[in-house]
Amino acid sequence: MLNFADLANAQISKINPEIVARFAGNRKIAGVGVSSINGDLRTLRRLLRLAFEWEVIPRVPVVHALPGEKTRDRVITFEEEQAYLACSGPNLLALTILAADTGMRPKSELFRLEWPQVHLEPSGNDAEWLH
Repeated sequence: MLNFADLANAQISKINPEIVARFAGNRKIAGVGVSSINGDLRTLRRLLRLAFEWEVIPRVPVVHALPGEKTRDRVITFEEEQAYLACSGPNLLALTILAADTGMRPKSELFRLEWPQVHLEPSGNDAEWLH
């Protein structure tokens, strides 16, 4: 980002969607892939949100990702899941089953769970649903 003068030399309060769009366009012209550009834009978005949170800027400008990014999401097959579970130790086995069955994301949800949040027995409406 520091190599793009319009962005590097702008006061943080003066960064706007036009400068961001020019930055993204400049990176695209330079042959940088969409995924890399979107990574830069995510970093810029985070920087601007922190500046707002720390009351350095009065508002956060909109920073949109570029379309066409190739994602790496892949759904494992039932057979792959079974093979993985067969090789897992007890702790990893429990976490993997919980993640797979609930759809929790590891870093932001699963690994932040604490025992008071875990209920292994059905309660309330859950008990009716099971029968």
